[in-house]
Amino acid sequence: MDTSEGALQLAMVSEYAERYDDMMTAVIQLAKLTTGPLSQQERTLFSTAFRHVIGPKRTAWRVVSYTEQSIRISSTSDKPTSLDALKHYCEKIEAEIAQVTDTVVEVVQQHILPKSEDVADRIFAYKTMADYRRYEAEVRPTDSEARTVAANAALECYKQAFDLAAESLPVADSTRLGLALNYSVHYYEIMGNPEQGCVLAKEAFDTAISGLETLPDHEFRESSVILQILRDNLNLWTADIEADISENASAVPPPPADDDDDDDDD
Repeated sequence: MDTSEGALQLAMVSEYAERYDDMMTAVIQLAKLTTGPLSQQERTLFSTAFRHVIGPKRTAWRVVSYTEQSIRISSTSDKPTSLDALKHYCEKIEAEIAQVTDTVVEVVQQHILPKSEDVADRIFAYKTMADYRRYEAEVRPTDSEARTVAANAALECYKQAFDLAAESLPVADSTRLGLALNYSVHYYEIMGNPEQGCVLAKEAFDTAISGLETLPDHEFRESSVILQILRDNLNLWTADIEADISENASAVPPPPADDDDDDDDD
């Protein structure tokens, strides 16, 4: 792969063959060899390759982590010796995810962002780095420095991408909505700030509704799908927040009665 054209061809063939590790290698070379910004087709190939490489690893980590936690919680005596094996296996997958993340971020920082010429290029670069640092953060131990570093790095990249999108893209644009969706998920799931996640999701949903009818048909469909996900998340998150509030309130003893407690409220 001595030319960008050769790397592009190999990336496309690897996708057809569903050899995503090879596809990842090809798009990395493509990013290095291309003299200008990536085209829309090349950005899509880049995203597809890494998504198919890291996706199974994220799924595997969830399965192994859930199994480990289930055994740990259900054990009433000495923990099974299998727990150590599961813990080490989980750490192995975590390291693989971190390695993919580091590769993505390095390629974007060194070869994609410096060649960006317009807002769309920069939004793609910052959003990509944000998403993959979020993927890393979600598998790092909760109270670890590695999780904090990855989470904060993702947050900063999301902010830069979101600010660019807010300045330059229509409110119902699918790229802007997809970014708002991921940004809100990061606040809710990774940063431990569900309220801010809901604020971001609701603001994106409410402002996009007014601009939806102005979109061409293909963009209308894409944006409508993201809006539905935003609404589903909002419904779920709001219910979870209200349940947490009710649970916490029921655990707190009522305050001492005073004279005002006998007054009726309208």
